[in-house]
Amino acid sequence: GLLTATLLAALLGLQDAATAFGELVQLTNKARTLTRDMSGDDPRIGETIEGLVRAHQRFLQQWPEHVPAWTALARLQAQAGDFDAADAAFDTAVRLEPDNTGARVNWIAMWVAHEPGRAFALADRLIEADPSNLVLHTNRIRAMDTHDPAGLDLRIEALIAHPGGTVEVAALADAMSRQDLDRARTIMDRATEALPPHPALTVVQARLDRMQNHFGRARQAMETLPASILADPATAYLYSDTCYANHDFQDAIRLLDAIDHDALEQTSPGLARRLRILVPLRRQLAEEWADEQQQRLRNARADLPLVMIVVDGQEVICELHSDAAPNTVAAFLAMADAGFHDDRPVTWSDTGFRTIFGERTPGMAFGDAPWTLAGEFEREQQRPHTSGVLTMLRSARDPDSADTRFTISHFPTPHLDGVRTQFGRVISGLDVIRELTGDEHVQDVRVLRRGAPMQPPTVLDQNKVPVELRELEPGAAGH
Repeated sequence: GLLTATLLAALLGLQDAATAFGELVQLTNKARTLTRDMSGDDPRIGETIEGLVRAHQRFLQQWPEHVPAWTALARLQAQAGDFDAADAAFDTAVRLEPDNTGARVNWIAMWVAHEPGRAFALADRLIEADPSNLVLHTNRIRAMDTHDPAGLDLRIEALIAHPGGTVEVAALADAMSRQDLDRARTIMDRATEALPPHPALTVVQARLDRMQNHFGRARQAMETLPASILADPATAYLYSDTCYANHDFQDAIRLLDAIDHDALEQTSPGLARRLRILVPLRRQLAEEWADEQQQRLRNARADLPLVMIVVDGQEVICELHSDAAPNTVAAFLAMADAGFHDDRPVTWSDTGFRTIFGERTPGMAFGDAPWTLAGEFEREQQRPHTSGVLTMLRSARDPDSADTRFTISHFPTPHLDGVRTQFGRVISGLDVIRELTGDEHVQDVRVLRRGAPMQPPTVLDQNKVPVELRELEPGAAGH
């Protein structure tokens, strides 16, 4: 029942390369399935791999410039323990297609598993030829963190000390930020201290600032870059983010519209997919912004409730939109009156997205609290999810599962419009919220102004029956 080289070769025939390689892949997968449950020392495994190697070699005799086949052959040869042959096959794949990141990553991975020192030397050589490639840097960081963490630190210092290492240092810090933001910040602090100003450093510094909610600082950095650097789609997207965070929608949309989205599909399909989703949402929010500004002016003259959230002595003032979510606001005021959120830790900070407040008994799932709040996100009076809005947290599966936890957004989140109850916004102290890490404490939530009289809040009991909540004691919703 095992596949043999003869069978594989016969199926290849004289077809075109795409069809033949497709069959070769299918047969390789079938062979792996057949040998999956065999013991590691079963000789049939080696025989099967040898047959697959010969089939790939025969394929490459007919189509010698087929890079995926060279990469597949190299992986099979490594599996067979013939690392010198695998090295040669990977080298051929990369020479034929120098920009093939997958082949380069697989090549490095082979030596990491077999001979880490050789892997690091190979990674250095490949990165030297492509110093801004984040994927290569990321794989080198992971490998060295496992096998030679001290060596990685020495390499970073050597790059910073080298006048020509600026672009590579920037890319390394950028890659590091995906794994260890604090360490990436340390690298950038050292680099900016030791190296002359450079656009690559500026872009990475701005990206780190954006990741830590320092949107204004990131935008200031981006504004110093030349137009040629800002024309890069990833950089333009970052610049757009820094504008969008603080509701400068006109500039944010202009930057995204300047990107050649058709070309981006070929050069960076992942970013292209992301922008296909984000651009319509951002355009919609930009169109709603004029109406939202008018509503804010009306709110300033209205008798809306005001609350102060005190976090480690820092004050955040919020207006509550009792016109948009009257029952949620009434419940929130009742919780504030009862001291429900007083002397509680900040629950969680999702940097670049939101901070979560309020807590329940550890391990309690949505729906297990004695009562929940019905969603009010389908009301026509609901407002868009701009930066600084207060939103009830709920289960994605149950629209009426909000209880005591709420969020404050660091960044506009229009994808939550119509799916989360937005019941207020920060009018003073958004920078305080953006600086939170999750290690802080809410000292208290004070009602500064109650606004116009409201009906007592209605909650849902565990059977989803509406009941009027007249007296709320701390602990009544899961504490």
